[in-house]
Amino acid sequence: MQYQTNDTEFQIPDADIKDVTLNIIKFQNLGTSLVLSRSELGEEETLESSLDDQLKRLESSVKGLKFHQKNKTSFGKNQDIEAFELSNQFIKGAEKVFQYQLVCLIPGTRTMFAMSYVKNTNLGEAELAHWELIKQNFEFKK
Repeated sequence: MQYQTNDTEFQIPDADIKDVTLNIIKFQNLGTSLVLSRSELGEEETLESSLDDQLKRLESSVKGLKFHQKNKTSFGKNQDIEAFELSNQFIKGAEKVFQYQLVCLIPGTRTMFAMSYVKNTNLGEAELAHWELIKQNFEFKK
């Protein structure tokens, strides 16, 4: 299998792999980060039940979790990717975290794909506009 990252490309001798990479992209001008993660759903899990379980685990591992109810939405270049979206804030250690989150399934798989747009201060209009632009231009590789 040919595997590519932004900086590398190499052959993996075994095609039976699961990509559970975590990507973090920093936007210096806004002081934000975009975190992209993947995780395989369990046999009985749905996208929504997995998200709910992750929120419960987050609540028990951080302080002051506040989140706006998750909403079903569609995003992407063709607005054809179904997802759940929410925003939340919490304190982890001494650091405040504010984030927008979007979760969906990678097409044709049982892999949950999560995008988190994160900042350690309140997210304002500029950050929201940036997040919206990222969602509007998103597409999965075919």
